[in-house]
Amino acid sequence: MIRNNSSLQKQDCFFAFDNILGKSDWAKRTRRRVMQLGRHRFNTFISGPEGSGKQLVARALHEHGPRRDAPFIPVDCSRLPSFLFRTQMLGCAYRETTTLGCLRSADGGTIYLSNVDALDLDSQQLLLEVIESSTVKAHGSDITEKVDVRVIASSTTCLEEAVRNGKFLPQLYSRLCVLPFETTALTDRKEDIQLIAKHLLARITFEQGLTATRFSDDALEALVSYNWPGNVGELWETIEEAAQNVAGEFIGSYDLGIENANSWPTLEEMQRDHIRSTIDRVNGDVERAAELLGIAEGELRRQME
Repeated sequence: MIRNNSSLQKQDCFFAFDNILGKSDWAKRTRRRVMQLGRHRFNTFISGPEGSGKQLVARALHEHGPRRDAPFIPVDCSRLPSFLFRTQMLGCAYRETTTLGCLRSADGGTIYLSNVDALDLDSQQLLLEVIESSTVKAHGSDITEKVDVRVIASSTTCLEEAVRNGKFLPQLYSRLCVLPFETTALTDRKEDIQLIAKHLLARITFEQGLTATRFSDDALEALVSYNWPGNVGELWETIEEAAQNVAGEFIGSYDLGIENANSWPTLEEMQRDHIRSTIDRVNGDVERAAELLGIAEGELRRQME
């Protein structure tokens, strides 16, 4: 299934090389490999957990190579029924109408096949034939056409095990895994979480026209301490929901809605966030802030200290 959603395409474009954020070993190593290997035409296979940035790496490889000005076509194989795979990938010729299909749409550029392990054996064989011949023939047509496409595929499961179990063609595996990449779980790069979170918050508020907000200290601590089973994808959704619903100037840990022992704020933390938000709202006017909070100005100054 081709992902034509404009916001997703904008997200893909924005998340090129410079947005493989972080100071972790994985982030540094991945940025180096993208610079080294992006210029090659070789097919690439990216493995890693769900939501860990596989499409981000695929897009970065495309953007930092000679195909950057050509199409980047993402296809989620898990959402493409097997009976539609041929027509979606190769196109369809019907009477006077011919659809291009994903591969011809990506001619000169890159096609990104996520969840490639979801393909049945017939679809795998079709993909293998296209890769080996660099040609496509639309369904219902007698004309064979050349295509020049770099294939980047990804999976959350172990393809080597699928090959051993007879669920994935070994020849296709060899064709796809010329350049292997691996993403990692967000919990294994905790030193990157705060940087990524701040970046996402700034981007979400800008793109959606929301009031600029910041994370409180306890929210940043909660983000780091949470396990993030859905990785960066879950982080994105969590921040987006908090940014849309927060009432004050700060996003606190309780606004994030992540359930772990360290994420629920203490009464002191809630009070601190409320004071900060109130002071920001009145542009630092302590007298006015004290009035809004219903306490004496001297008491407010003491709590501020």
